[in-house]
Order: sequence, then C-alpha cells, then structure tokens
Amino acid sequence: LVAAYENNIPATLLKRLFARESQFWPAIPPNGALEYGLGHLSELGADTLLMWNLDFYAYFCPLVLEPETCQEGYTSLPTTQKALLRGAVMGRVRTECRTCRMGIDVYLAEMGINIFAQTLVAYAEQVGQIITNVTGKPPAEISPAEDLWHFTVATYHAGAGCLEKAVKSAWSQGDPLDWEHVGRRLEQFCRNITPYVEYICQGE
Repeated sequence: LVAAYENNIPATLLKRLFARESQFWPAIPPNGALEYGLGHLSELGADTLLMWNLDFYAYFCPLVLEPETCQEGYTSLPTTQKALLRGAVMGRVRTECRTCRMGIDVYLAEMGINIFAQTLVAYAEQVGQIITNVTGKPPAEISPAEDLWHFTVATYHAGAGCLEKAVKSAWSQGDPLDWEHVGRRLEQFCRNITPYVEYICQGE
C-alpha cells in the first residue's frame, strides 16, 4: 500500500487492521457504533490523530479553520473548534452513500486509507511519549521496533490508559519493555487487547 510506504508502516499490519476492524467493508458497524471507514475510526481516534500527528494537523486544520486559528495547536483550540476538526476528519472516512453502488463510496474508502495510516503514526507518537515519560529515554533505546508496533496497535484498539499502566508496572519491576512482558502486566479488564494485538501484529 502506498499509504503504508509513505508513513513507514508495515503494509501487512495495516491490511490486517482493516481485516479485523471491518473485514474490508467500510460501512458503519452493525452494532451502531460511531466508527467509520475501513479501520473503524472513532472520535477518540480522530482526537488522537489531531493531537499527536503534528504534520497531519498542520496540513488538515487550515482546510477546516482559518490558518491563524490553527497556529496555536490542537490542544489550545476551543472545544467547539476541536469538535469541528474531529467531525471533519471522520467525514473523510465515512463512506455511506445512498446513490453509490451497494451504498458505499469506494473513492472515499480508498482515500481514507491514508487517514488510517496517519492515525497509526499518531498512536506511535503517543506510545513513544509514554515510554519516554516512564523511562526517561527515547523509545528506540528501550523497546524493539516490533514491540513498539504491538504497543501502537494496543493503544489504537483500547486507548492509552491500559498500555500506560502496564508499561509503568513492567518498568517498576525491572522487566524488559517488550510485548511479552508488558502484555502480562495488563490489568484484567484490559486483557481483551491481547488477541487483537497478536492477530494484527503477527509476523511484525
């Protein structure tokens, strides 16, 4: 995938994420969750994308708001303007189309692939900050690249809270910060992350 190559993401990881989230069918999930596109982007995902992927924010914000407004950064924006940006991001991956064949806008689905790649970049940045906050060192000095992808997928699926607690627990006990050890430190209500992560990251 071009989006995977341009964002330095393993293409097979991105494909498996789409397979697990939507089975490559980018309609709204049958459970009615407000998640859109091939990777089921949620409002939390859009928020993470805008907050942690600074390059994406710098490109996207002026498409929605006045350029001067965007200069202060996403976290400094008023609540209403943050909501506008999140809505605009989600609109880029929302593919339902009553006049399209089978009710899906295939063009939007394809264009949305890059949004999901950029979102994984954002979660990777967030993971890196968590590791740096806990250890005081750059993530590349602490965790192998394949484990960083495991952590990234975990946060994509469940948010940063579960991973952050597990990283802190593993580090405080002197464990290596790899998926094997951090995964063991997940709290009980976070354990559903494990099969999801291991499916998507198999072979990474």
